[in-house]
Amino acid sequence: MNKIYLITPNYGEAQTLFGNSCSDEEIQRYADRHGVNILIKGGHREDESPLVCDSLYSVGGQRSDFRVLRSAQRKHGTGCMLSAAIVAYLAKGFTLRQAVGRGQLYVASNIKKSRGMLFLNAKNDYNISNLNAIRLMYITHPHPTLSICRQIELACHAGIKLVQLRLKDSGEAELLEYARAAVDICHRHDALLIVNDSVDVCLQAGADGVHLGKEDEAVDRARLRLGDDKIIGATCNTFADVQHAYRMGADYVGIGPFRHTTTKQRLSPILSIDGLAAIARQMKAHGMYLPTYAIGGITAADVCITLWFVLLVLFVKM
Repeated sequence: MNKIYLITPNYGEAQTLFGNSCSDEEIQRYADRHGVNILIKGGHREDESPLVCDSLYSVGGQRSDFRVLRSAQRKHGTGCMLSAAIVAYLAKGFTLRQAVGRGQLYVASNIKKSRGMLFLNAKNDYNISNLNAIRLMYITHPHPTLSICRQIELACHAGIKLVQLRLKDSGEAELLEYARAAVDICHRHDALLIVNDSVDVCLQAGADGVHLGKEDEAVDRARLRLGDDKIIGATCNTFADVQHAYRMGADYVGIGPFRHTTTKQRLSPILSIDGLAAIARQMKAHGMYLPTYAIGGITAADVCITLWFVLLVLFVKM
């Protein structure tokens, strides 16, 4: 034990090692005495909590708890994946505590991506640099006859390459279930999946990014948690909002509302085409070339008008 850096017993194994009534203080003393960090995984613990709690007893430190939403599925290989992920994050220079937290989220994001053994979804061909090539984003909304997953499936079949999962009235556990299913659908169709509002769900579901409203987590804070390989979008209503999102490191902005919409309770001032054009001109004047989406009340007619406008511009340029 004196030569081992970290052991990762699950809850049952920890009872065998340390006894059913072993206290936190005793486990910490064991870690300090042998110079071994101990991570007790809580996934096998039988309780009614919707969260799984992994506890780290670090040498010379104190207990640190890491919580993640419990999966309804049991998968073989989660412990091996967790240990490998922790080693990989340690090799990247993260502290043990950071590596454990990120490793736990990595396993959680992969645990429901198949019905059988754990597997890794192949990375799609899109990345942040070519968001400019994706001109249309599909945003989900409750529908009387179409489920959320069916909406996403139809959108992807129609050629949509960017989907935003938006479920304003759902809890985090429900959002996570939808997000995991949505990631599978989108990645099968080589599309990107953005989760609305929740950085935690984005991480746990293995989504491609998160869209943050004006009352959600700050963009710069989300970037620290997500890293550079995730897309972060921000809702904006004014040019000042766009400037702030740009400075904080947003990868794209959604500017709106274009017109009145019933899908948002506290609606910002309506912009219409003139307001959007004014903000676009200000962005260009300040050299802020950021992928931009008009949001709020967009209809099929608006899309047709936009296409005709683009064709007219191309004709004039010719």
